[in-house]
Amino acid sequence: MRISIYILFLAFFITGCKEKQEPETTPQAETTIETSEVTSEAPDMAIWKKDIQLDNGTQWHANRETTEGILKMSRMIENSSAATVEDYRRLGEELNKEKNLVIKRCTMKGPSHDNLHIYLQPLIGQIGELQQVDSADEGEELLDEIREHLQAYHSYFI
Repeated sequence: MRISIYILFLAFFITGCKEKQEPETTPQAETTIETSEVTSEAPDMAIWKKDIQLDNGTQWHANRETTEGILKMSRMIENSSAATVEDYRRLGEELNKEKNLVIKRCTMKGPSHDNLHIYLQPLIGQIGELQQVDSADEGEELLDEIREHLQAYHSYFI
């Protein structure tokens, strides 16, 4: 069940990045993802760290909307008082909405975009799992994983 949810989120993630953004002051290039990147298994949460790269030893420049979305998800978690299965699922739904906005507003391209995808893939799976927790203990554990993952954003992006 979790694998099919991950595939659904990954498909949305890929589709969302292909959408053209509303022009701000200059037109943005359309971004694409090769379908070969879609797998039927959720990536191990630690594997992404060996796949992600820095920009010649420094952080990648992310678009403002991505960074704001990551910060907003972090605040949602810090301000949460989730204690029940329903609380964790509801928080998962709110995090999912914000994650979808990050994906929809994706304007990055090239290597920074590719590394953002490496970073976001595990987050998509974690949020999907949080939306379907079966116990408060599982919710708490997933929330800790998500919090840790969100904190790692600034190690790779500015």
